Amino acid sequence: MYKSEFRKKLSLVYVKNWKQKPSVKFLAYLASKTVGYCGSDLQALCAEAVMCCVRRHYPQIYLSKTKLNINEKSLKVEKQDFIKAQKNIIPASYRVKLVVVKCLSNTIVPLLQDVFSFILNLIHTTSPPEMLVLRNTQNLSISKCINCPRILICGLDNSHTHHLAPAVLHEFEHLPCHVLDVITLFEETGKAVEEIIIQKVKSAKHTLPSLLYVPDILLWWNLVDQICRNIFISLMKGQNRSVKMLVLITITSDIINIPHEILELFDQRRGEVVEIQYPNSVQRLKYFKQLFFEKNATSSVTSSQTSFG
Repeated sequence: MYKSEFRKKLSLVYVKNWKQKPSVKFLAYLASKTVGYCGSDLQALCAEAVMCCVRRHYPQIYLSKTKLNINEKSLKVEKQDFIKAQKNIIPASYRVKLVVVKCLSNTIVPLLQDVFSFILNLIHTTSPPEMLVLRNTQNLSISKCINCPRILICGLDNSHTHHLAPAVLHEFEHLPCHVLDVITLFEETGKAVEEIIIQKVKSAKHTLPSLLYVPDILLWWNLVDQICRNIFISLMKGQNRSVKMLVLITITSDIINIPHEILELFDQRRGEVVEIQYPNSVQRLKYFKQLFFEKNATSSVTSSQTSFG
């Protein structure tokens, strides 16, 4: 956390190339209102203020199909733009992960342990080492990659969202987690969905290394218009793989029926698309053996307590 005077100096650096710079007095005021902001937060705030200014002068920017000629000389970032931008920026010191993070339960392990281990090994062997905290290196290879993977977990059974993804997030809980789901997109009334999508991806980039989690993407994919979908796809395609951001998306669908725009974001040759199959006979046998063992153990304890009670 920076002191007010240092935040003012940083803001001066971030606006030095603006044609119409805010006054030093205003930047001092801004510094007093940005307690808890780090350098990347202040940079993001200035960038977002510019976008608020553009949207204020050109409200049709997201609706127009033709290329707009923006007159930079007419644009002046004002106090109202910074105030609006600040509502869209969550500083690093205030961020909270509102996402379910949990290990695979003992009951579900026989059914999902194999695919869970496959996903973990895939991430560990295809992610930059600085993104990883290896709890157990016994069965995992050490990564030598410089590019980040993207993982799409799909399947008609939504166990990928209820069990696998939370378990993956638990393994990578050291990374700031940014969630883009249907609640996030529609909880703020009066705010454009496309702006929230842009802001979420930008926030993830400002806390690198980080994790962008998009659970059950079809829940909102079919609710938003084509513009929103195009923006999300463009942000993902335009992101250099060297950016240290792990993207984890789940989708309730088999591979054949996944929208091609989503599928194209992932490299299937690298194994980035993982389809959850229904449990095989061996997995089902382990699952029911465990259930009967637990049931018999519980019955034995109950009988023992009754005998000596």
